[in-house]
Amino acid sequence: PLGVGAWQIATSPLEFISGEGRVSGALSHPNTFGFYLVVVILGALALLPSLQRAGRLGLVALVGLAAVELAVTYSRTSYVALAAGMAVLIVVGRRWALLAVGVALIALATLVPGVASRWDDLGQAVTLRGTPANTLTWRLDYWGDVLAASEERRVTGLGLGVVAETTEQQRQPHNDFVRALAELGIIGLLAYGAFLAALSGRSYSTLRATRDPARRNTTSRGLAEGCAAISSAFLVGSVTGNLMTQLVILWYVLGFAVIAGVALRHRPNSLLGREGG
Repeated sequence: PLGVGAWQIATSPLEFISGEGRVSGALSHPNTFGFYLVVVILGALALLPSLQRAGRLGLVALVGLAAVELAVTYSRTSYVALAAGMAVLIVVGRRWALLAVGVALIALATLVPGVASRWDDLGQAVTLRGTPANTLTWRLDYWGDVLAASEERRVTGLGLGVVAETTEQQRQPHNDFVRALAELGIIGLLAYGAFLAALSGRSYSTLRATRDPARRNTTSRGLAEGCAAISSAFLVGSVTGNLMTQLVILWYVLGFAVIAGVALRHRPNSLLGREGG
């Protein structure tokens, strides 16, 4: 996906949405590609301290490429999700140097044409014609339409993926909690809540198991911190995104969580990198 995204930037076969040429990589939509890049960046930053110099240089190059491509997705949901994930990395890993990385990424983003305008339009809720002036306002209005469409089937919902076929605008819900309630009903919303709780529980358990100072800057600790950061980003992204139905995103998020759990079953000196010093 990163290679395809780089090729799209270099040769300009971009997907134009709302007047902006947006990179989608090898995935179905720029927003989906944006969150994939969030996972890549957070996972790389989490594992960075556990690697030797050559590995670190490789990951730094990877983060740089992913950051450039993320900027050109123009996905505000992914921007916010990345900020949330980096905040978790800073807190749980006590990596205050990441503040400088965050500032650098923001500075880089401002140099990309169109990024600033993606934030500027949030200052106006509606146009002179009374229509939503930005996608956030549109989302807030549309969520009411989605819930209204499923009002008669509140327990079981309309069925996964059906909202886009039943609403007048025929668009995705852009909120996984609203989608769960509308398409899967109360039963599905509880199931989705249980999934998020399990993901959060895995993050907490891996962080707790690797809190020993001897595991600092080890592979298992990096995986634990990455799991927490990615899980937090996923939760934030679910508020205004369609991550629930993006199978490729779920594979990456769950895959990282599984690997973080498997790493705990090994002794500190049995993993790659600088495990155990």
